[in-house]
Amino acid sequence: MSIKRIMSLLAMASVVSFCAAEESASAAGAPRQKPKFTEDGKIVIGNKTITRKEFHEKMERVRMKRTGGVVREAGSAKGVFVVVDAQKRVPRREIEPVCATLDQWIRVQSKVAETDGAALASISPKEYLRAIKAAGGTLGVVLVDAEGLPGLLTAPEDGWSAVNVAALAADKPDAATLASRVRKELLRAFAFVCGGAYMTKADFVMRDVIKPGDLDALPTEQFGLEIVSHVMQSAPRYGLVPWHQATYKKACEEGWALAPTNEFQKAIFEQVKAEKERGPTNPITIPPPNAKK
Repeated sequence: MSIKRIMSLLAMASVVSFCAAEESASAAGAPRQKPKFTEDGKIVIGNKTITRKEFHEKMERVRMKRTGGVVREAGSAKGVFVVVDAQKRVPRREIEPVCATLDQWIRVQSKVAETDGAALASISPKEYLRAIKAAGGTLGVVLVDAEGLPGLLTAPEDGWSAVNVAALAADKPDAATLASRVRKELLRAFAFVCGGAYMTKADFVMRDVIKPGDLDALPTEQFGLEIVSHVMQSAPRYGLVPWHQATYKKACEEGWALAPTNEFQKAIFEQVKAEKERGPTNPITIPPPNAKK
């Protein structure tokens, strides 16, 4: 589900909550009004039209009155995810929204730390974690501008990823498009490093593996259905298309079945062939509309 869709659902939930907050009016005999959204993004409730800003301000007052608002326990967050910025092509102000996204959705501490790109280019990718640690990070991603590296490198076992601006700018996008690409790739890098590409069940191979011994603890050498589904949807985009398979009867119906190899397949083949030659025996019928009395 996209972020935009999630935000839309959250907004709708807020409207529902707002209506619940107006129950006192209903109790007094006033009819409850169903909220509507206008084309220009405003919200209409009854005979009142308010902007989204006004709506959210009102909702915040309702939430504060009901719950006291949302608070965070001081000192409860541990560790820092660091974006080590070792490039100059995309300004820092275009990168920092990634930290805001992580704070809003994952509630983790994160920061952008600038460093000398030339010095970072002198070390091999496997040393990126050292640069992340030097910047005060627990885990992190190194943002580089280096020819010859792919757009995204990741080493989940070591806790680092690298995003290469040069690869993302290969087709010469405009500045806004490049900045958006970088932010999206940084979020993907975060997900790979922090377990977002893994299953939650512990019975299959796609679990987070921190050390070789973690592999020994996995009870099977199988993918889970969740991963199978994801791979079968994604693999064709990389040119790896799975076999199309079906029952022999379905293959006969679709017209791609091979010649039957046993008596059961032969019977099915003949049955489907006869049905196709005969045509539908129970065609769909649409009853006439009821006559007006």
